[in-house]
Amino acid sequence: SLPAAACLLNCLLDNETSLAVIGDSELDTFLPRHFGCLSVAPEEADFVLVGRGAESGCQDLALRCGSLEFPDRGATVVYLVDQLTEGSGTLSLTGPGIDGGISLGIGGLAADDLRYLQRLNSTYPLGVDAIFLDRQGCVACIPRSSRMRVN
Repeated sequence: SLPAAACLLNCLLDNETSLAVIGDSELDTFLPRHFGCLSVAPEEADFVLVGRGAESGCQDLALRCGSLEFPDRGATVVYLVDQLTEGSGTLSLTGPGIDGGISLGIGGLAADDLRYLQRLNSTYPLGVDAIFLDRQGCVACIPRSSRMRVN
């Protein structure tokens, strides 16, 4: 939901962060003005927001993945999705902080976007962190250290 997205972004954005919005021209105008962040191209952004209805998401972009010296400089991608469900899996996750493994269903996001995230994070510690937020306000965060398998 948009109020939940605003609450989340309020925690992440300030006048020292940069943002790119994909797939939502209203948010692209509103967010930088409201939060004081810099509006930049997706390839340069600290945070990339992929709005609902974004046809290609991020899969055609070269997002920041950090460097071996500064892996923390990778971008964080925030996806606004239709629905998140645990245990009914579009995505299987393992890695630090996950007891055994977990399955996550993500409605409203193309499998190609998930495969793109999987590729970006295949050279850990390089990669991007991902946050998924659904219409009900449920949040799932997947750090670059997680191993992903798209089902």
